[in-house]
Amino acid sequence: MLDNELEEEVKYYVLGLKHVEDQLEKIGADLIQPRIFEFNLLYDTQDGNLKKNFQYLRLRKEKVTLLTFKGPRKIIDGMHSRVEIEIEVSNFDRTKTLLKTLGYQVIWTYEKYRTTYQIKGIKITADELPFGDFIEIEGKDRSEINEISLELGLKWDNRILNGYLQLFQTGKNNSGLLIANLTFSEFRDIKFTPEMLGVVPADK
Repeated sequence: MLDNELEEEVKYYVLGLKHVEDQLEKIGADLIQPRIFEFNLLYDTQDGNLKKNFQYLRLRKEKVTLLTFKGPRKIIDGMHSRVEIEIEVSNFDRTKTLLKTLGYQVIWTYEKYRTTYQIKGIKITADELPFGDFIEIEGKDRSEINEISLELGLKWDNRILNGYLQLFQTGKNNSGLLIANLTFSEFRDIKFTPEMLGVVPADK
């Protein structure tokens, strides 16, 4: 395992992104990727082998096309720690065909808008999903991640340890709605409260 493949990350649910983005400007964070739309496909084998092994395979289409593998996650000092390998591929549709040929199938589709910042080697993303707004902070140094969280006014105790798929499943179970995917079209007339997602706003 290469050191640069190890991802340390925390996630927060927020009531609004503007205040956090204002704080990012105040602390001198650089805007490295203006707001873009992301279309994501999550894959597994027919027998769910990746899920059984706590692994994750995603194909993402944005300005470029990215294929990402994530290994089993560990919770260390209240943060996600996992191996992440990401490569850029040249063609979204041909990569879909390749994955299908290899026996992988799409198990979930999700969409979001993402704006990306960076400061002191720490990456901060502001995510707008159909069921709410989130801040993710990722880096190599846990103490710096904690420090950035505090500088952004985010309550460390309200960080989220679940991924977007787990949050989606929690909201789906609590709402009783039969929703297949996390897309803006499917959520056009649906609103999930923080309680339904099982989260507490970190900027409250």
